[in-house]
Amino acid sequence: MVRRGEEENPPNPFADPGAMDGMVEGLKKQMVMMMPQMLIMGWINFFFQGFVLIKLLFPLTLGFKSMMQRGIKTLDMDKMPQTQRQIWLLIRLRAVRS
Repeated sequence: MVRRGEEENPPNPFADPGAMDGMVEGLKKQMVMMMPQMLIMGWINFFFQGFVLIKLLFPLTLGFKSMMQRGIKTLDMDKMPQTQRQIWLLIRLRAVRS
């Protein structure tokens, strides 16, 4: 029975070996699911290296350029036609209003 003013401490999961086994099993399952994804992404990166797969409507920041445009040496990826700029502005305004 808990008295008024005293709090009951929750059990420590690291002290119970059964709870630790449950946590480790969860980590193992997640790693098993991550391995095929890593292999598929490596395969895609190998075969599609240097190809332009999409053209974005907005310019990328410097942090994302190294990730998205790795191995692509084009100068016109930052330039966007006037109509695309206007469409992107309308999309952003509609998103802000909703």
